[in-house]
Amino acid sequence: MPRVMTDYVREAYVMEPGNVRVNFDKQLMTTVHSLDIFDEQLMMVNAIHQPLMIMEVKFEQFLPFNIRYLLQHVSNQRSAISKYAICREESKNTMISSARRSSATTKPPATG
Repeated sequence: MPRVMTDYVREAYVMEPGNVRVNFDKQLMTTVHSLDIFDEQLMMVNAIHQPLMIMEVKFEQFLPFNIRYLLQHVSNQRSAISKYAICREESKNTMISSARRSSATTKPPATG
């Protein structure tokens, strides 16, 4: 069962030779406290706090030279990531921060 929902803006491109699919994902968001997509109070938070774009490349037969060149020479940072894992971690961090703020504001005043 999923623990968080993910949302992002995707630009998708398909190249017939090699059945290559290149996706650019940005504005990665995650849910906090709810998995109900019909919840009118659904709270979404940024999962990545930088203006980053995730480029995802998938292919079946072969990777065309022009795409291979871009991946080797133009892309800034290469890594294997999971959008779900990023969102899960951010959701946990947001809930922990929220709980800390809540407990700090509900403590009784100190008497002296």
